[in-house]
Amino acid sequence: MPDTPTIPPKTYEAQWAQWPMSAFERTRLPYGWVVAMVALLGLTSMAIDAVLHYQMRGTWPAFEVAFGMVGVVAAVYILLAMRFIKGVTGKALAQLRHSVEIDDRTYASFARRLLRADGRVDALLLGVAALLTLFFLVLPPDQLPELAAHGIAGLIGSVIIAVYYSIVFWLLLSLVHIGVRNGRALSQLATQPLVVNVFDPDKLLPFGRLSLVQSLTFVGVFLIPLIILGPPTRQGGGWLVMGLSVVCLAALFAPLWGVHSQMGKKREEVLARVCGDLMEIQRALVDAPAQDADQLNTLSQRTEVLLQFRKQILGGPSWPFRNTGSVFRAAIAATSPLIYFVLNQLVQTYLFPLFGLK
Repeated sequence: MPDTPTIPPKTYEAQWAQWPMSAFERTRLPYGWVVAMVALLGLTSMAIDAVLHYQMRGTWPAFEVAFGMVGVVAAVYILLAMRFIKGVTGKALAQLRHSVEIDDRTYASFARRLLRADGRVDALLLGVAALLTLFFLVLPPDQLPELAAHGIAGLIGSVIIAVYYSIVFWLLLSLVHIGVRNGRALSQLATQPLVVNVFDPDKLLPFGRLSLVQSLTFVGVFLIPLIILGPPTRQGGGWLVMGLSVVCLAALFAPLWGVHSQMGKKREEVLARVCGDLMEIQRALVDAPAQDADQLNTLSQRTEVLLQFRKQILGGPSWPFRNTGSVFRAAIAATSPLIYFVLNQLVQTYLFPLFGLK
């Protein structure tokens, strides 16, 4: 038998809450201050970029402002999403403790992989973010060098913009790393021996909640530029949105395959038992005397109960969601970027021309 947890779940959650999920939780500042400072830096960067472009061109840089707004919204969203993921993960792990039949030490290792960041990885991601800023903003002559050539104000503004976008790239890379790390850890946790109740999957629902939150976080990141900048207009943009939606769908269901397999196996075992009992009833009916009404009545009642059990088992979900409808709703939410893109294209193609709009 596996070791039973000797620490109450609330104590587990309190301990896990102290672990930093990302480098942005390692500062001594309250997390709300971190979010506010990043947002303020983003707004400052956007304002500087807009003013400098306006001075150089004499026209309002609408695209630069919209692009800057995407960066600000995405940065704040990712910071809030990472904190939300951490809270949901800690609560779900505490709820799942009695459903995963492994010892405390092994379970704690899974919790550490899901909740605690590696400082070395964070430093590596920061270095990659700096390289991305260098490649996309510093080296191209029509980007920051163009602004830096516009006097001392342009030079200072370029530095601020470079610092801010390094943070944005760092946030994006951190979110991707957390998604991959948590997806792998959750997938491996789902393959451990589980306590499966085919009539009541509530104890396993935290698995689905964890995977859904992780998947919808990426959905939100993909929807931000789609909503602010609009759908991609370049050739291949639709394939890009489709590919991103497939990634979100895979992020939802791939980590849950182990739970799905164990739920399906347990359901087949129970169904086999029900079918065996129904076969016994059939044999009893064949052998029972026609005049034995009491025995026939007993067999009839038992058959109704078994058929009701079979109906309930077959109608239940084989994924860690409350019902089959929840599975479909989760899949629709995961593919919402593609749905938004298709609806937008249909509106622009068929509805706008009716009103003379382009």
